[in-house]
Amino acid sequence: MANNARITIREHFEQEDCYVAICQLTATSTSTGETVTMDGCCYYKTQDGTITYAENYWNFIDFFEQVGTLDAGTFAKGLTGGDPAQG
Repeated sequence: MANNARITIREHFEQEDCYVAICQLTATSTSTGETVTMDGCCYYKTQDGTITYAENYWNFIDFFEQVGTLDAGTFAKGLTGGDPAQG
């Protein structure tokens, strides 16, 4: 699907024991050789220097559309029940 993956932290915030990182994964599509990206958010809490809770959210639909495993516009079609270009 993709290789040469890199994650860049675009922004990060912390307050007491809570941390949030806004991230972007950049990789190379194995089918086209083109650069693909996926945005995400990581949230975690710590206690005494140890991660005690974590959640990660990534835009896999957009990523899968870019690498060709989902048709373009899949998310929009799911929200509208059809092809948004058809009105």
